[in-house]
Amino acid sequence: MKVYINDTEIEVFQGAKLENALRRYSKKVYREVVSGKKVVIDQYGNQQLLQGSLRSESAFWIEEAD
Repeated sequence: MKVYINDTEIEVFQGAKLENALRRYSKKVYREVVSGKKVVIDQYGNQQLLQGSLRSESAFWIEEAD
């Protein structure tokens, strides 16, 4: 299934979690999110947890943590 992170298409397996897509997108960014330096925001402006489920065509953006 396809999801988008910062407008980059990422292909992940059915049942993947956000952390799986984020690791595929960038291991560096994944580590920054885990450490709290950055956060993941969904297409509705909500901050997401790495353990969150994905839906096909979902979109996420990486932002600096407050």
